[in-house]
Amino acid sequence: MANQQVDKMPVSLEMVTPGGPCLAYHIGCVVDDALFVHGGINKVGSTTPLSGFHRYDFGNGTWTEVKTPNSPALSHHASVVIGNRYIVLIGGWTGKFRVSDVVIYDTVSSVWSYPKTNGFPVGAGLSSHTATVLGNGGILIVGREGSLRMQRRTGSAFILKGDVTQGFFQYSEHVISVTSRTGHSLHVVGSKVVIIGGRDDKVLEVLPLEKQLASVPSVLLGALDNSLVSTLSPVAKEMSSRRHHVSVCCSKSIIVVHGGWTFDGRNRDPVSDMFLLELKPTIRWFLLGDTGISRAGHVCCSGSDRVFLHGGESSRGVITGSLFELKMTK
Repeated sequence: MANQQVDKMPVSLEMVTPGGPCLAYHIGCVVDDALFVHGGINKVGSTTPLSGFHRYDFGNGTWTEVKTPNSPALSHHASVVIGNRYIVLIGGWTGKFRVSDVVIYDTVSSVWSYPKTNGFPVGAGLSSHTATVLGNGGILIVGREGSLRMQRRTGSAFILKGDVTQGFFQYSEHVISVTSRTGHSLHVVGSKVVIIGGRDDKVLEVLPLEKQLASVPSVLLGALDNSLVSTLSPVAKEMSSRRHHVSVCCSKSIIVVHGGWTFDGRNRDPVSDMFLLELKPTIRWFLLGDTGISRAGHVCCSGSDRVFLHGGESSRGVITGSLFELKMTK
């Protein structure tokens, strides 16, 4: 199937290729003209994460396996890109326990490195968390942090600072007070931290952030602005809470959310709906429609003015390798 697109939706998912690596609860990021995906699992319920590393070239439209020694075996980890060169993996599940380690892949030298890290609570680790680069270069970590024995959940937030060239990173606790979440998504919009899902109540959490930490928003879908919102009708009730969904910040005030597992117990499969969240002038939710593509544990990757969704757990316990692009419907 060359293209799969949902009609009558202002935003839709268009199939790029169905034949990528079949992964869920992995990471994905865009560096220059390529999409990189790492780790995750390839069987539903597996507790054995993978170390596989793959690259999709946007120029020739092909997937290749990056066979570089020392790739870590991880799932439920997080990643950021530094300097449009370094892919920084943070935390994750090793198959035995959660870790807070930092692992770096240099896309120029094609080498994995394991910098020293300090400052994270002893006996604890991270999984199904988020990592977001702030305006001052620090990395905001929010999500599941708990005892290796008790596997408890807390609402901790951390700042990770370091230098990829010096091989050292330091964790410190952040002052913001966040509720306990896992499998959520997070965006820094202006001087606000916007957290979506990851718990069965309080689907949305908007917290203040120091102005000097604010990130410059990436305007990815310029047409998705107030002129589009004016053609839609907000829903009376906010989007149902969910986890292991994906979301993308499309402008200074608009976030699009897709898929995930809901907490109401009525869905045996991941959901396939797509919502729009408007933050200004007031918080409003809009249902964009049903994409027909049920996914959870997939990744959302943005580069330049394009947004891609890869992999994830689909209906009937199938893990897929399909790659989609988020597009405005013509």
